[in-house]
Amino acid sequence: METSWGPADLDVAHCSTALALLHGVSAGMDFADRYVAAGGTLAEDRAAHLYWRLLDALAFAPDAEKVAVP
Repeated sequence: METSWGPADLDVAHCSTALALLHGVSAGMDFADRYVAAGGTLAEDRAAHLYWRLLDALAFAPDAEKVAVP
C-alpha cells in the first residue's frame, strides 16, 4: 500500500508476514530462503532481517484476522 526506499529485508519481511497470515507459518518462514535462492539479497546480519520480520508482524497487531482471510 506504500512505496518507499529502504532495505530489501523490509519488503521480504512484509511478504513473509502476508504469506504466514494467508497460508500458514511455514509458508511465511520459507519465503526469505526462497527469495535468496532466486537471486535476491538480504542483509548479511541475520539479526537485522529478524528485526524487520518482527516489526512487520507487529504492525498487523491486534487486527491480523482482518487481513488473514480471503
